[in-house]
Amino acid sequence: MNAGPGPLFLVNVCTAGYYEMVYAESVPALMELLARWTPVVQGAAIGKLAGELDDKGVIPSIARRLDAK
Repeated sequence: MNAGPGPLFLVNVCTAGYYEMVYAESVPALMELLARWTPVVQGAAIGKLAGELDDKGVIPSIARRLDAK
């Protein structure tokens, strides 16, 4: 039995508490994978950045300036 070629693309998805390796067998499959994961990763990155800015007092400072206008 011929197993065929291996995956063309391997994608590592990892955070501090999560690790998974997924593969795509073609460029269209890779593009579909990226289209599904990009919004999740982008949202997590923005959420983390907002949390860090809030911890440093940047967001409340901006909010006060906007209220003052």
